[in-house]
Amino acid sequence: MRTVHTYDVFNVGPMTGNQLAVFTGLFGISDSNMQKLAKEMNYAESVFLGNEEDGIWPYRIFTPSEELPFAGHPTLGTAFHVMDNFLEGVSEIVLRCHAGDISVLMRDGIVWMNQQRASFGKKVDPIYAARVLSLNSDAVDLTFPAQIVSTGIPFLVLPLASVQALQKASHGGPALLNYCAEIGVKGIYAVTASGRDKTHQISARSMIAEKAVPEDPATGSACGCFSAWALEHSYPESSETKKLVVGQGYEIGRPSLLFTNTRSDQIMIGGKVSLVIRGALGPSLSKYINQ
Repeated sequence: MRTVHTYDVFNVGPMTGNQLAVFTGLFGISDSNMQKLAKEMNYAESVFLGNEEDGIWPYRIFTPSEELPFAGHPTLGTAFHVMDNFLEGVSEIVLRCHAGDISVLMRDGIVWMNQQRASFGKKVDPIYAARVLSLNSDAVDLTFPAQIVSTGIPFLVLPLASVQALQKASHGGPALLNYCAEIGVKGIYAVTASGRDKTHQISARSMIAEKAVPEDPATGSACGCFSAWALEHSYPESSETKKLVVGQGYEIGRPSLLFTNTRSDQIMIGGKVSLVIRGALGPSLSKYINQ
């Protein structure tokens, strides 16, 4: 059956977190029709779920404009969908995307994914990066480096000096798109070592090199990059495990909480997932995508 479910991932309550559409029964349609459906939904990402093979569930991830090899909130939302609809009582599964196999587990109402080992890229001029976000040099926390990190998708982790500086940041439009293309990243993950409120210790914003979704409310892949970077650079202080709560999406009206549990041998990112809508494709749309 061809169905579509929508979820709020990394949510803190109704109408919060990052929105996701999960399509089932459509894994065999053309790439172009997958892209059209993702554009029709116009969420940060939409997922097309395949049938289980040898205990592994394949899935493909599309933004409104392109396919991604990996992304965080689609992985958590897809795992929740599989466990909720196909594997009642199962709390751990393996998903397969273009970036590889991802282990996901449910524990105490939180869905956790084990991301791939981080690769650390070059360090960049943090003041120049801040200017791309329309910030002055005093907005930057120069104690820690601005560095490119990837756990499947590369992001620039940019430490800022305060929540106030973070809140003043803006997308930058073409300047950000050009800068991200120049240094080879999907976006800038700006962070500061204080929370907007008592629910989280780290505040973050994710500025994406994407016209349709310029700022992401909750970015699991970028948070994985950040947590590996935080461990590598003892941010905000030295510890063998980074168990942090990251608040994101507040500035765009979609508050989200992302949990980290990162060591040298694992990058675990978790969050809550809630079903929003359960539905099916209309007959005219089903006929169209078969053409």
